[in-house]
Amino acid sequence: MVLDIMAEDQVVLRVYNIYHKVPERGHRLHALLTHNLDNLTPTAVLGDFNTHSPRWSLPGQTPSSWACDFTDWLNAQGLTCLNPRDTPTWYDPSSRNAAPTILDLAFVNEAAIFSGQIGDLQVSNGPIPLSDHASLTLTFYPITSLHLLPPPAPAGYNADPKFKDDWKKTFKHLITIHQPADHDQDLNILINNFDTHIQAACKATLKPRRNPHPKGARWWTDECTRLHTAA
Repeated sequence: MVLDIMAEDQVVLRVYNIYHKVPERGHRLHALLTHNLDNLTPTAVLGDFNTHSPRWSLPGQTPSSWACDFTDWLNAQGLTCLNPRDTPTWYDPSSRNAAPTILDLAFVNEAAIFSGQIGDLQVSNGPIPLSDHASLTLTFYPITSLHLLPPPAPAGYNADPKFKDDWKKTFKHLITIHQPADHDQDLNILINNFDTHIQAACKATLKPRRNPHPKGARWWTDECTRLHTAA
């Protein structure tokens, strides 16, 4: 099944939902492995692939005979596996000795990663009721989501103590040269003038307040953020 999530006549996320029913011999992923994804469209490929591979399987699991072909296709399409490491998604309810395995998988392409609209994959702790599979939950944020919007820049100024004397000197100068000649002016006008002089002194001597640097590192730049997202 292919599902397009649309916004204003544009595909914001294309979802492929796949169930791979393994035959007695070989596999039934031929149609998928000959299909090329649009690398400019944010895409998620999800499903029960019934495939074991060292890339995501638990230790000691024998790889499926088609695992190399499948992972080669994933690499060619630029798909990244979102499954948390060593987190089972299938359990055998008929046997206490059967080891759980990882069969349900979620992949996204680079366009989905760089858009920043895909959250972490959540896997339930054990099978969901009436099933032998865990549930996989993937959060998708619309581009207008508050989750994606940067926090508003803080208002005001950074009152660094080392600029205290400069601020006092500037404010004193401003309040002196703009002292109204008419001492009977309306009180509201005097208050507004006072506030204006405070703002002018702050602007002249203090640095504007800014959002904290990511990870508390002053050297962190937008380039660092892009590389962190890609990683």
